[in-house]
Amino acid sequence: MIRRLLALLLASMSIGVVLAGPSAAVDGVVPVGGREQVPLVHGTMDESYPVPGGVFFRGWTTLSSVDISIDSGSPVTVPTGDPRPDVQVALGGSVGPDQGWHVTVTASPGRHLACVSDACFAVTVLGGSPIGSLDAASSARDDRSLAVSGWAIDPDVGGPIDVHLYLDGRILAVPADRSAYAVGVYYPGYGPAHLFAASLGITPGYGHHQLCAYGINVGAGTNTSLGCSQWDIVPHAPVGSLDTVDPVPGAVHVRGWTIDTDVPEPGRTKVHLYVDGAALQVTADAYRPDVQLYATGWDAYHGYDAVLGASPGLHRVCAYGIDDDGAAPNTSLGCRTVTVG
Repeated sequence: MIRRLLALLLASMSIGVVLAGPSAAVDGVVPVGGREQVPLVHGTMDESYPVPGGVFFRGWTTLSSVDISIDSGSPVTVPTGDPRPDVQVALGGSVGPDQGWHVTVTASPGRHLACVSDACFAVTVLGGSPIGSLDAASSARDDRSLAVSGWAIDPDVGGPIDVHLYLDGRILAVPADRSAYAVGVYYPGYGPAHLFAASLGITPGYGHHQLCAYGINVGAGTNTSLGCSQWDIVPHAPVGSLDTVDPVPGAVHVRGWTIDTDVPEPGRTKVHLYVDGAALQVTADAYRPDVQLYATGWDAYHGYDAVLGASPGLHRVCAYGIDDDGAAPNTSLGCRTVTVG
């Protein structure tokens, strides 16, 4: 996203400098805003960037004011007055501490020629339909919810706008009003509060899904597609293991674990245990902290521990993890042969 924002910014602020005199770059003067500077005969324009309905300019001069014009229109005289002690120090005290200036000049959307005192360069005023991006759409580990995020700006307004999210035909309106540092850096004239984020339930869970996001226009322009994401959700069979089968007097002691990843926490998976074909159902809800290390993000209560009656002699013991909704096959967790004394 950062690279995309940077590319958009550079395209909107391309500068072709035409100087009418020597550079006024001065050692010790601190650039304001960190963007490309435009040297002036009597100072520097530190930065310019689009804002709703115009362009913002900031800089310093050794004179009492600067003149700024757009497309050879009547110049706007901007007096100094912003604190710039760095300029005073760099120039050995020959000027006062308030030689900075800033102004917003109104201009229509599109490309313009701006002149600040003796230097002229191209600027672009943003306008029209929203800009932005659907940056992320990731499903939760149980595939039953979707985390969505991105950003959107309407160039005609400074404040947040709405974004409409369409998931499988369902619509949710969310405000793009959360703070996003990258947006504020590359669109300083609009501020950082243009991030949208939401969590959407996915129903039904399995099958093909599509999410699309649209920036809702304010004023001139139309709604803008911010992007779409498509994916397929398939059912998962339970995972697990039959760990031990130990003979005890008149019975067998069975231990293991299983998780059905389609079941959201704190859901527990059923286990069918068979001793020579005789079945017993138990729930895998016993404490197994070692399993939690294997199944990152799940809690430690997915073990099963049961005692099944068995006559003396040789027996075949098998365990199966039972799929929660029947959309995937049950899973064989293993079989053991044991002799009961």
